[in-house]
Amino acid sequence: MVDKIFRFFGRDVGSIHHAAYLLAISTFLSQILGLVRDRLLAGTFGAGETLDIYYAAFRVQDFIFYSIASLISLAVLIPLISKVLEEKGKEEVRKLLNSLFTVTFLLIGITSLLAITFSRPLTELIFPGIAKGENLQTFIDLMRILLLSPFFFSLSGLLASVTQIYNRFYITSLSPLLYNFGIIFGIVYLYPLFGIMGIAYGVLFGAALHMIVQVPYVAKIGLLPKFTFNIIWQDIKVVVGLSFYRGLALGLNQLALIFLVGLASTLSVGSIAVMTFAQNMQNIPFLIIGASYSIAAFPVLAKFYSKGDLNDFILQLKDTARHIVFWTVPAIVIFIVFRAQIVRVILGSGNFTWSDTRLTAACLALFVISVVAQSLSILFMRAYYAAGRNKENLVVAFFSSIVTLLAAYGGLHLFKSNAYFATFLEHLLRLEGVSGTEVLMLPLAFTLGAFVNVSLFVYLARRDFNIKNMEIGGTFLHSFAASVAMGYVAYQFLNYFGTIFDINTFVGIFFQGLLSALFGILAWIFILSMLKNREYLETIKALRKRFTKEEIVGAQEV
Repeated sequence: MVDKIFRFFGRDVGSIHHAAYLLAISTFLSQILGLVRDRLLAGTFGAGETLDIYYAAFRVQDFIFYSIASLISLAVLIPLISKVLEEKGKEEVRKLLNSLFTVTFLLIGITSLLAITFSRPLTELIFPGIAKGENLQTFIDLMRILLLSPFFFSLSGLLASVTQIYNRFYITSLSPLLYNFGIIFGIVYLYPLFGIMGIAYGVLFGAALHMIVQVPYVAKIGLLPKFTFNIIWQDIKVVVGLSFYRGLALGLNQLALIFLVGLASTLSVGSIAVMTFAQNMQNIPFLIIGASYSIAAFPVLAKFYSKGDLNDFILQLKDTARHIVFWTVPAIVIFIVFRAQIVRVILGSGNFTWSDTRLTAACLALFVISVVAQSLSILFMRAYYAAGRNKENLVVAFFSSIVTLLAAYGGLHLFKSNAYFATFLEHLLRLEGVSGTEVLMLPLAFTLGAFVNVSLFVYLARRDFNIKNMEIGGTFLHSFAASVAMGYVAYQFLNYFGTIFDINTFVGIFFQGLLSALFGILAWIFILSMLKNREYLETIKALRKRFTKEEIVGAQEV
């Protein structure tokens, strides 16, 4: 039975479209499990000190992983390993993987050991609020346990480069699902046994599953990496040289997030939890729209640039940007209008109070405004990677991170010193009578940094790729007009269905939001059709082709 399961998931997917659909489904399911995870955490602990220290500890291991393990990224490994495999054979690939594994393991090991050794002064420096609290030792213990997970993720990345080269995307698609499953297992089964440390053990369990699921196939073909003393430094130099600026850029972004969490640790209890919950939810439209479009566009952009087809490169960049704007604007409106319903449906259980819900919903609204900027930024970032120009990404990350940190410090000072500003913001987001509202300055600073980020990218892209006009103004106006109409209609139906359903229950709030959203979407479609919007017509045309009988026959023939 087990052998049949391994054979099923070890199959070749057969086509790039099959792989894309498979990974998209996996991403969606992983997000669903992520929401289940957050609901369990919110219901078990509420937005309190326990989740504050848990999420803060999580940021440290994320920083180490993204800063070091990302120096050896799939975007670099896959083409390099493919080239070595084709030109020199499997034995040279094995040597390359052994070298990469050894160096990555040692780098993460040294960094994690330093973080563990200096965990107390590190906590005092980065998370002063936690350092002054009663749970300092608990935080340090959590951080030390979680620092083991980058080992699993770094090895998993190496293994994924092999499984993807051999088109074993069934295996790759399981990894994120198993990771979230491990955390959920920790919350449900290990927390009752070991307390908060049980959840950390669940994270390690999920990280181990993320790696282990790929081991059987890679071992079967004889490419499972191991320690070696014969490191091929020339190959390491090539890989790190290609990934260096990317790793630094990701490290700067993670550093900015760590400092936001550090500031949150000095605010009201629960601020870190509220901010993290809101950010996790705003990641849903960002990943589904922005990340998906940029990943799909990357190989096409790389192909055009490598051939010297700059015009086609620019056209593809503009076309992808248009569609990102077209979809992210209505997503932003939906999340703003339904922010309370979204938070209550996902997190509203157990110890997660109504005040927690209101504050998280307000943070979600401030975070989600930046989704269009984040989505366009990741597209430009990949465009620069496709062009082999990595320094620009680092420059943009540096300046946007500085802006985020200055805005956070300045915003907190303004909020605390100017009662009129604080009252205005609380009234705007309907937070009268809710404590801890100063945390709103952190998602607001994040959003400001995101818009600075995309503004710098637009400026650089115009200069470096000779783009005179991104030609997204018309798309934005159409999408914005239709989205405002959608939001208005949805809001009116929210009020109407609020008188029909019992909005104090999960079922009531769910159907109130669902039915209101459906009427809002109908209004959005109507406005777009009246405007004869280009992106809307392209989407309808693509769907018709996808589901017509002739198209299915053609696909089967291929």
